[in-house]
Amino acid sequence: MGSYSILQQILLLERVFTFQPDAVYFVATPTDAHRALVHLVQQVRRGMEIPFEAVAEIAEEAGLSSDLRETEAMRRMQPHADEILDWALADFASRVRARGATPVWVYLYLPQQDDVEHADVRALERRDGDAGFLTLDLFDVYDGQDLDALAASLYDRHPNAAGHRVIADRLFRELTTREQLGLPLDQPTSEGER
Repeated sequence: MGSYSILQQILLLERVFTFQPDAVYFVATPTDAHRALVHLVQQVRRGMEIPFEAVAEIAEEAGLSSDLRETEAMRRMQPHADEILDWALADFASRVRARGATPVWVYLYLPQQDDVEHADVRALERRDGDAGFLTLDLFDVYDGQDLDALAASLYDRHPNAAGHRVIADRLFRELTTREQLGLPLDQPTSEGER
């Protein structure tokens, strides 16, 4: 789910498992750690209990409580962002593997110029590989493309139809050349073709 934090996605895995997937893909962005903290802080400020013991212990250690202002809560939790993300990624991968599926980490971001360096993505990829994911780096998916032509608008940098086509073509190429990503390559398509 696009704007869900990884903590929310972990909670949704039980629904995913009803489909008995061969692989479960986590699409990562540079904002995953921040998004997890924002979700966590919002839930605690609403008085909701943290459903993950490890994360609850980190929040307690940081002094997170429902009576804190959001800015203070974020300030207290920020030093723990990587720790929470690392825990969440390992938990996600572990749950997927326990169901006999392959966890796949996919790096994909918006068609825009930003300050994310490929070395940063490679570091994330190594970290997620350590967490038990197979990794798929789509950092360069938009290379050589007119980024404005792939975005919904100048103000909404999410991919438009052309941007989704670029992503789909690359993802299809990866799926059909890397069997470990979960696509059975030896089975015909629905039209009986290979």
